[in-house]
Amino acid sequence: MNSWPHAPPHYLGAAGVYMVTAATLHKVHHFHSDQRLNLLQDLILGELEEQGWGLEAWSIFANHYHLIARSPEDGAGKLGRLLGKGAHPQCA
Repeated sequence: MNSWPHAPPHYLGAAGVYMVTAATLHKVHHFHSDQRLNLLQDLILGELEEQGWGLEAWSIFANHYHLIARSPEDGAGKLGRLLGKGAHPQCA
């Protein structure tokens, strides 16, 4: 029986459609109110748009989110940096 790795390799390069799933540290429900969820959604969608990503679908929850997005024509190389941006002070 094969065991599957928890985190498969992340190949970010060529232009295409990517699925992203991310969670808060320890899956703590930091975004538990409508105001916080809206703030998070606005931040995520705004950053993706600013970086030239086309959002196909998304679902945002109190402790995690899922995105399906089309990369800019120059590829997905900047996605890791985009997703790793620091938390907004209002979310603390």
